[in-house]
Amino acid sequence: MSSGSWHQGWGESSWKESRKEPKKDVTDGIPAHGEETEGDKGAFWACTVQHKGQTYVGKCTNTEAWFGSGGKEIYVNKNFEVFNASVLLDAPTGEHVAEQTGYGILWHALAFTPHGRIPSKATYIKDGERKCWFTYGGEELPAPDFKYICSP
Repeated sequence: MSSGSWHQGWGESSWKESRKEPKKDVTDGIPAHGEETEGDKGAFWACTVQHKGQTYVGKCTNTEAWFGSGGKEIYVNKNFEVFNASVLLDAPTGEHVAEQTGYGILWHALAFTPHGRIPSKATYIKDGERKCWFTYGGEELPAPDFKYICSP
């Protein structure tokens, strides 16, 4: 038997394909936080995104994520993690999620918009001032109606 004949007919590329790990379900059974009602996007989860050395608050599906910065919606397909919390409150609880230039200290939020209930980012200042932004259609937009997504 010659060297390498044990995989004859198996082919190097098909052997490599068979050895790939299955793609991990990043949502890992966590119920969706929201959904977009227009288009075909469907369910979304709140997530944190690591991008160019910064942490951002965003929304994701199982395979891709979006976050807002400077009025634009930015797309990524790696380096994001689903936020495992489901309680909706008028004020955040626990530690903040990120700090972003131009926005300040941020928490996960759920924006109630004409496009659906969309995971988003929000600030909270001790005197009760609240601001929220969501991303949709390539833009980052303000959301006056929202709740903070918190751990129980």
